[in-house]
Amino acid sequence: MNKYLIASAVILAAFAIPACCQNLPDGPGKEATAKVCSQCHELGRAISLHQDRAGWQATIQKMVSLGAMASPEDFEAILDYLSKNFPAAEPPKLHINSARPIDIEAALTVRHSQALAFVAWREKHGPITSLDQLKDAPGIEFAKFESHKDRIVFDQPSVSANSGPAPRY
Repeated sequence: MNKYLIASAVILAAFAIPACCQNLPDGPGKEATAKVCSQCHELGRAISLHQDRAGWQATIQKMVSLGAMASPEDFEAILDYLSKNFPAAEPPKLHINSARPIDIEAALTVRHSQALAFVAWREKHGPITSLDQLKDAPGIEFAKFESHKDRIVFDQPSVSANSGPAPRY
């Protein structure tokens, strides 16, 4: 009876990796990724991150420190595979005239108090139409705005009859 149990386990294990791989894009490193990453967690968890190469490298190093085991060649193949197939998403645009403090805080990596001060200034001075106007904004260094200028949109906030001031969170 034990022989059958062991044989069944071996057969199931042989099919486990191909089953894991079904949702992954084809390419070099796919099987190594499925094999190594699924030892500790679901593959969906691993691929949901969408990072640049440096981010994937840091994640792999963290997993190694937590006990992930594979050859250096496999880890390199995994890094190449994840970097190619699950790259970082394009950061969202920052609609500077309607962004909430939390959006400004996240987009510019500033403190919440700085984002609140900016929104108060924006509400007092009206819509911003150019990057140059942001030089006068209190609490946030102009360099922060300038370093994200490709993401900043200077659209006019839409106003409806039922809208009040933007929420402050």
